[in-house]
Amino acid sequence: MPHDNEDADHRSTEDAKEREQEEEIHEGREIGDSGPSQNPRDPPVVNAERTGAPSLDESEHASSQERTRASEYLRSKCPLCFGSTTPSTPSDNASIPTVVVCVDACFTQKHNDQKGKDPRRVHPDTMFIPPEKVKEMEEYVESTHSARPTKRSRVQEDDDDDCLESGMKVPKSALDGCNSSFEAANGTAKSRAKGFDERALAGMFCPHGNCLFLVTMNSLGEKQHYVLVMLEALFEQIPRSWTVGFLYDVACQVERSCRKWGFLSDYMDRILWGVSVFHVYGHEWACQLVYHPRKCKGFGFCDGETCERCWHAISRLIAYTRVAGYFVRLYTLDSQFLFNNQQVLLGAGSFLRRKIRICQDRRVAAQEEFEKAGQTLDLLRAEWSSQVKSQTKPLPRQRKTAAKSAVEETLRLRKNMEVLENRVHDLESLLTSDQSTTYQRAMAEDDLLKAKSELKKAQQKSARQESSLGISDRQQLKHLMNSPFLTKRMNARSIKIRLRERLRARKFEFDRLERSYRKQQSEQRLDNHTREAIQRREPGIANLATKYNKLCDEMAELIRRRKAPRSAVVPKKIERTTLFDLDVDEEIWQDVSLRDDDEDPPLWLCNENVRKGIRAMLELERCDEEMTRLRMQRRALQDDRGLKHQLELRRKYLLKLYAVWEKPLVEFSDGFDVEWGPSLEEIAEARMEMYTDSVEIDNGDFDVAFEEDADTVLVERLDTFDVVDSFRGVSNEDV
Repeated sequence: MPHDNEDADHRSTEDAKEREQEEEIHEGREIGDSGPSQNPRDPPVVNAERTGAPSLDESEHASSQERTRASEYLRSKCPLCFGSTTPSTPSDNASIPTVVVCVDACFTQKHNDQKGKDPRRVHPDTMFIPPEKVKEMEEYVESTHSARPTKRSRVQEDDDDDCLESGMKVPKSALDGCNSSFEAANGTAKSRAKGFDERALAGMFCPHGNCLFLVTMNSLGEKQHYVLVMLEALFEQIPRSWTVGFLYDVACQVERSCRKWGFLSDYMDRILWGVSVFHVYGHEWACQLVYHPRKCKGFGFCDGETCERCWHAISRLIAYTRVAGYFVRLYTLDSQFLFNNQQVLLGAGSFLRRKIRICQDRRVAAQEEFEKAGQTLDLLRAEWSSQVKSQTKPLPRQRKTAAKSAVEETLRLRKNMEVLENRVHDLESLLTSDQSTTYQRAMAEDDLLKAKSELKKAQQKSARQESSLGISDRQQLKHLMNSPFLTKRMNARSIKIRLRERLRARKFEFDRLERSYRKQQSEQRLDNHTREAIQRREPGIANLATKYNKLCDEMAELIRRRKAPRSAVVPKKIERTTLFDLDVDEEIWQDVSLRDDDEDPPLWLCNENVRKGIRAMLELERCDEEMTRLRMQRRALQDDRGLKHQLELRRKYLLKLYAVWEKPLVEFSDGFDVEWGPSLEEIAEARMEMYTDSVEIDNGDFDVAFEEDADTVLVERLDTFDVVDSFRGVSNEDV
């Protein structure tokens, strides 16, 4: 080969090598993108064997059980949330989760089905969870569901009372109502089925707006396995002592599924579930009491709507990513979210300052409201606990065999009471008998105390049951086993309890509207959403009142036809015109002939000062939680280890810049200072790292003295020959 052609080959190879190195620096592969990525519309093609998974290094994964801080991946995404080491978790902060995340899906981020895919392009710092992991979670969920028992008949379901499912704090009736209210909960299609290979984008974000994980959705609805795989990915990269506050549109349904089917069983005790603020008003009131981030402990002022703001930030890419290549779309989204994360980090100081000011202002206002209420903190806590317990307890349902079941339960309780009475009598006889041994008397004294305690409880329970029936004669109970009057009476009591709870829930939901005076645009949207949710429920409330009044008429007819007990009294009908007033003197609270235990409305409902005090108390608690979290985030920004880590990454980045710039600037160095700042050892280390990225060098030690004394142009040419020979597979022994 002529020498000129060989020089041309050397130059072309060298130029190609330098361009590749410049691209690597531009993409920020060493520090995870310290600036905006290159043009996302023309991304470089990377190795097709890369999975693109946001995963741990092998060394980090091996020590994940003992880690004291989040993975490097999460720390690079949000230093505020994940930059600190494991806190000592003092007793006063035990209820505050270590980190808070929110999840949502965006159904405008679709991708047209192009009957094929472009060459594989994966961002070096991708946030997308690999499709293989998503598919694995989907198959696991489906296989678990397929193992469910045979569905029960509709008649059997109708005979079941409302109940608390295992591990849940909200009754089944409320969860069913939430499930039917949201498309996301039951997987209803939100996107057209035809013409798209990816129908949505799901993401997990921190409260500051940093994107943590992304998943492409090819299903018609918001399936739960997308949420589960992101939660699993999060827990794999945080210490085992950390807890997570999780905000989602239908978090109640996700928790319900996890507890029912055993999903995320290793992490359930570390998750605090909450519903995002904008969607919480579409849930049943019982669900709001448990999942509202302003009512449950731990979330501070996190609203869970960060996802919506992030989707809006990338809305300008909808048109382009819909028609772009499959992998180009993913690369573009990665680049944009990485840039957004960098902007959030730049504004971290302003974010903390704004949040602290808001928190301080809200605390002052809440403290004034608390003092005006004039109630003690212990009373307010007790009333709030009573309200939550009362409004989240299961509600009785109507049953066609209500009379028979109630009577059978009464007879069973009476029989149990008789057995206990005989037991007490036998023990007392044993104690007074002269033939009893000392050991028998000692045992009898012990058993007698337990038997008397059980008898007392049985008597109280039997009295409550008979009071609900309004009948005390055992013979008459047997005659009433098939009484139509008693059936209607029990059903009327059931309906009235449900109606009362629905009206209570409606009144508390309207409190938000009644207390709103100065509304910003976002607050107005929430108010409109609340009003629409309330209006949707009004027909159901009115329907319950109609059913109750109809049962009253039927009971009056049975009394007129003498098919009811002699002492039977017809309950007073409910006035439809004043139904929604819910005043203390309304008939809804009076259970004449029904004998309910809750005859008088509680303080948390009828006392306005108590209600104001409870609202102020909850606001003060959220202020304290928010300040605690803001202090933790402020500490994370200045954490010694985190700061050293970031400085070390920056040092490596600058050294690599020098190593890449060194050769091209040789001919343009006259008149410039030869000192760049780093030591000779650091420069030699950077050179070695740059060359060993692609070339295997047997002897990696640089002769620093030779490098300084030799001609730089000669050194450059010799290095170029070494690189070309290494790519051609020529060794020094062959030359």
